[in-house]
Amino acid sequence: MRRAPVLELALAVAGGRAGWAAEPLPKKLEGVTVEEHLGRRIDLAIPFVDQSGKRVFLRDLFGDGRPVLLTLNYYRCKMLCNLQLNALTDALRNLRWTPGREFRVVTVSIDHRETPPLAAGKRQAHLAVLGRGEVDWRFLTGTEASIRRLAHEVGFGFKYDKDIDQYAHPAVIQFLSPQGKLTRYIYGIEYQPRDLKFALMEASDGK
Repeated sequence: MRRAPVLELALAVAGGRAGWAAEPLPKKLEGVTVEEHLGRRIDLAIPFVDQSGKRVFLRDLFGDGRPVLLTLNYYRCKMLCNLQLNALTDALRNLRWTPGREFRVVTVSIDHRETPPLAAGKRQAHLAVLGRGEVDWRFLTGTEASIRRLAHEVGFGFKYDKDIDQYAHPAVIQFLSPQGKLTRYIYGIEYQPRDLKFALMEASDGK
């Protein structure tokens, strides 16, 4: 198992770039890790709801020849998720490829209480910054069971802290082939367009 940093805001600001956790995680954060499942073909029968309120299955987002860049976040998060999604949006803005042409982006909320209108608002904010008009970046919500199933498939560990009503989770993006096979993980809150392009090219070939 490769352990990714939890990256609460203090760690993100102090470290700047994500690093590997050298010490054991505090007990309350045990399990907030990434276990890479490279080469695994994920279950594409998991249902979600997109930002328009339409029910979709993961299989609806695969199989058309485009690789998929997947992130797991939640839309009410004011710390790590904002840092990660803002960094991803900046990298995509500087990437010549466009979601919907060469690849697809899918963001899934890990908070089962979140709704399509919330997802739609988050999507619009990031598309406005991206500046490419209407592109194929889906923002999904789902039941707790669907979220847990997908997280298990990709090896994404997270925990809910009811005392502060927030989720602890790693900062990572996953790349999947057009058939749903995991091909690469990239960690942290800084992304280079070149790295995204190479990872997408690998994913296209299923490598």
